[in-house]
Amino acid sequence: MNNLIDRKGFFRVLLLILIAPFLIIINRLLNFSHFQKNQKTVAIKVPVNGVYFENEIIIVKGDDYLNVFSSACPHLKCQINKTEGDEIVCPCHGSRFNHQGEVIKGPALHPLKKLDFKKDGNSLIIKLS
Repeated sequence: MNNLIDRKGFFRVLLLILIAPFLIIINRLLNFSHFQKNQKTVAIKVPVNGVYFENEIIIVKGDDYLNVFSSACPHLKCQINKTEGDEIVCPCHGSRFNHQGEVIKGPALHPLKKLDFKKDGNSLIIKLS
């Protein structure tokens, strides 16, 4: 009678079946704690059609949109913290962006970096990277 698997092979497969769920759980916990370290909760106290600056983030809220960006200018990483009219302006070299983060005027060549977020009541959970 031919055995499909020998005794050693059987125990290897059994060990793998028993250990696999623990490895999956540990991996998910590590990924969750990584997300927890890189997130920030910000209370939204932004008027309609307003721009809100909070350290390393920019929140732009309109009637039908909500955008969250990194405040680091894509040109040389200066912290953006001002607006002029409907434009978000980098104070270092004058790059200008619209409320969707697109470049209106350089020297920046790339749009503002969008940040992932979840809305939770009157707060945002923003994932910083």
